[in-house]
Amino acid sequence: MKILKTLLFIFTLALFLRTYQLENFPVGFHSDEARVAWNAYSILKTGKDDRGNVPSLYYDTFGDYRPTGIFYFTIPSILVFGRNEFAVRFPSALFGALTVFPLYLFVTEIFKNKNLQSVINGKKLAIVSSLLLAISPWHIEVSRATSEVGISTFFALSAIYFLVKLIKNGGRLDAYIACGLITISFLLYHAIRFLAPIFFITIILFYFREFKSSKRKKFILGSLIFVFSLTIFFSTTPEARKRFDQVSIFKDENTNYEIKRLEDENKKPNLTGRIIYKKLDSKYVIYAKRYFLEYPTYFSSNFLIGYSARPYRYATPGAGLFTFFEFGLLIIGLVEAAKGKKNLLPLLLLLIAPLPAALTTEDAPNLHRAFFMVPFLMTIETYGLLSVIDFSKKYKNLVKSIVFIAMLISTTYFLHMYFDHSSFHMPFIKEFNLDGSSYRNIGTKDLVLRIEKLKGQYDKVVVNNSTDDPYPWYAFFTGKDPAEFNKYAIKRKDGPWQYQNIIFSRLKCPTDSAFTTEKEQNLLVIDAGAPDCAYEAKINDGLQAKVVDKILRPSGSEVYVLLERK
Repeated sequence: MKILKTLLFIFTLALFLRTYQLENFPVGFHSDEARVAWNAYSILKTGKDDRGNVPSLYYDTFGDYRPTGIFYFTIPSILVFGRNEFAVRFPSALFGALTVFPLYLFVTEIFKNKNLQSVINGKKLAIVSSLLLAISPWHIEVSRATSEVGISTFFALSAIYFLVKLIKNGGRLDAYIACGLITISFLLYHAIRFLAPIFFITIILFYFREFKSSKRKKFILGSLIFVFSLTIFFSTTPEARKRFDQVSIFKDENTNYEIKRLEDENKKPNLTGRIIYKKLDSKYVIYAKRYFLEYPTYFSSNFLIGYSARPYRYATPGAGLFTFFEFGLLIIGLVEAAKGKKNLLPLLLLLIAPLPAALTTEDAPNLHRAFFMVPFLMTIETYGLLSVIDFSKKYKNLVKSIVFIAMLISTTYFLHMYFDHSSFHMPFIKEFNLDGSSYRNIGTKDLVLRIEKLKGQYDKVVVNNSTDDPYPWYAFFTGKDPAEFNKYAIKRKDGPWQYQNIIFSRLKCPTDSAFTTEKEQNLLVIDAGAPDCAYEAKINDGLQAKVVDKILRPSGSEVYVLLERK
């Protein structure tokens, strides 16, 4: 009962850290979130997404073929909380907090044996692992931002727990539950489809002695076959292959440049040992070299506590994915695991977790594709933390106090940076190339509400397309009827399209043409802000328009500029 109360307290803490001011943080409602919001609402009202598709496995935004599981998890939240940011972000936050339970069960199970002391130590490890997950910056940041990988991780980790339980002393029900949970995980995120069979076979091999003596071999092998079958099914779909082609090392321009250059240089007539060089310079060698360059980045200090994690929009300025305190515990925990005094399964699963991420180069090293590392990192951290506490029996209480204070300071610092300094996601580096998505579409909601208020005053409103088409924000936050609105929005694939008196253009700066091509006298045009659009220079050159409003980022830079002709 005491453990249950402790675990419920940890869950409550995790849920609070993931839902406090969730409607406001992260700052900005990113395009990925807006598409989830509108498509969930469309499916709720019409049974179809905004492209007119009945429930399907993928949604194609720009050839990315995003798994649609997140849409269906968002529908109940919208029903309960309404059309707002909190409702859209809540499912990820909730399942992020719930992950403390399967992590506790997994760690408890791997230490469960006939040795009572081992069981007690396992429960202690499990409680601390769950606590570290609850306050993990990496896990909090992703859980708060409408991210399907957090939900996928919950189901994958739960499936892993039931598989371990099945092997050690479970029944057929454990096999069915493991297969069901991993299937849900597959419906949410691409990376688990690569990882699941490797996770499953690693766990079976790790517990091979128990497997050999088990009376339930057929259920264990059946679970493994089931997972491999799922992976084959999902990996052979055209949609999955297209997404992989977008981000993989095999399609990376630098990798292909190296292949092409070496091929050209090997054609030189004075090159000796051409056959040997051809083998050494083959594309397979180059792919392998690139992979082994990418993989270690996921264990580097620059990724875990530095500034290299991508996408930037999930980063917190001045804070890494780990606090420095956590990073120290991780190093100690790895040493403890290497000594062989702790269960090595979390370490093996940790080493496997970034394998699919290392196959990609777009937005790499990617904190989403490597997110399945997090539960196992927390377990290794716990090895380190308990090792520090148990280092001196004489000063154990003093060490506990120091560890608690260090943990409190580290967590407080992260939360301070997150809530006070993350109005846009950029590290504190003066010369830093900030990509547009790091602004998380700040101002787009303000824009669409402004358009809805002003559209009756103009014959026509022309809206720009930067950085993303604002239609899902407009439709969701103004409460449009999906059955009616989507009949117009589906035309966006063919270019500019119109809903009522609003034209959704394909241009960043519609003022380049709108004030000369549109004949209506009362005209409102939305440009991207300076310096992207030189609207002031055009006005100075005689453009018959005036600025009526601007939408600014917290930093003071312009997001949108509203110009009118009356």
